[in-house]
Amino acid sequence: MGKLRTFKIYSHEDWDVMEQAHRSACRALAISPDAEEKHRRVAKRVMTLFDHGLRDENVIATAAVRQEQFIAETLSLRSNSRPS
Repeated sequence: MGKLRTFKIYSHEDWDVMEQAHRSACRALAISPDAEEKHRRVAKRVMTLFDHGLRDENVIATAAVRQEQFIAETLSLRSNSRPS
């Protein structure tokens, strides 16, 4: 049997908080408007943070930026440590 998917129901206020956090995070990360995959990844990160109880858009944006930067740094270190 497949895994049941649960769907969250967000209020308009919830969406407003997440939208502002997403915009702030993308701006801080200097993600270009046409980088859809990066925007999608940040949006998922923002929603996950919101789902874990964060409600302040500035805190969510800051956490999302830090997580994205950590992932980018980790991937960079991983690719630099591979033997040629």
